[in-house]
Amino acid sequence: MLNRTSPRTVFIVFSILLIILAPVFVFIFPIFSVETFHFEKGQIVLIPSEKNFYIVLIAFISIIIGLLILAFKRNWMTYFLSGLLCVAFFALMYVSTISYTLIHKEFIVLQDITVAEKFAWDEISDVVYEYEVGQLGTYNFRTIDGIEFSILENGQFGRDETREIAHIINVKKINYEKKQLN
Repeated sequence: MLNRTSPRTVFIVFSILLIILAPVFVFIFPIFSVETFHFEKGQIVLIPSEKNFYIVLIAFISIIIGLLILAFKRNWMTYFLSGLLCVAFFALMYVSTISYTLIHKEFIVLQDITVAEKFAWDEISDVVYEYEVGQLGTYNFRTIDGIEFSILENGQFGRDETREIAHIINVKKINYEKKQLN
């Protein structure tokens, strides 16, 4: 009996291991999954939605709670509840791969969990770039139909990406305005 590890110890150790590894997965998985599953040749920048990070965090919290429930009590109800939390983990991890924003050389895609919008550059009438000195900016787009949407810059926007967007705006003869906010 002394040479066997108890189930309680195993579940607690796995919970602690997931608590330690969760921050790494929360920050890396949304970027990795979007870049892997939604990569398109000709893309300028591909941005995972901010929601994806929160969804992955909730997924890890659910699996950790499921393991901790099993660590302290094991009967049919706790196994069932832990099984549901495990299914919720995988479902949430899948859902975290769905939302993204893609700026492509030919179009812009705004994909949310339930809604996808795709705008060709020819449909864009105005682009306003708003920024503060030393801060990341925001691209505000307006379509010919009057639909407006914004894309916040993040660390994935480098000089090359900004130049590529400016080049497309110039080639397509889209009205462009650069506003410095105070």
